[in-house]
Amino acid sequence: MKIVFVLNTFKFFYSHRIEIGKRLLESGYEVHILASGKKMQELKKLGFILHEYINPKPTLNPFIELGSVISIFKVLKKINP
Repeated sequence: MKIVFVLNTFKFFYSHRIEIGKRLLESGYEVHILASGKKMQELKKLGFILHEYINPKPTLNPFIELGSVISIFKVLKKINP
């Protein structure tokens, strides 16, 4: 079974969700992390599958935000959780 964490940055997962992710890996789940920013090689070494999406700076422009949503959906469709 596949689990996907959708977060704003990989660092957030590392600092706030790493223990949950490790337990899921130990239980046999395929854990994907969908975030933006610099990919953390430590996460990859632990067995997580990393995916990046477009996450521009916060804005009130709905068209820019729509780009982020479309980017996330494209990756989710590829993963097929």
